[in-house]
Amino acid sequence: MGRTLIATVLTMLIATLAALGLSALTHLDLRSLTLGMMPGGIAEMSLTAETLQLSVPLVTAMQVMRLLFVLFLAEPLFKYWNRNPD
Repeated sequence: MGRTLIATVLTMLIATLAALGLSALTHLDLRSLTLGMMPGGIAEMSLTAETLQLSVPLVTAMQVMRLLFVLFLAEPLFKYWNRNPD
């Protein structure tokens, strides 16, 4: 349970720092960027963005990009971390 809590907090911290950096570079709404980078489902985050009157298209697009990154990078990173040292 402790590891899950630490991993969740770490993921949220990294997402917040990435949103701060991206907001500084692009001048997009920090709250929308933060919500777009948070771990969670696309539908839930889109509904949350609508409820909070944030940019729903931006949050949805960022959630889709996060999903694609996870899908395409999970296997190569797993193989990299589990390679046998020669």
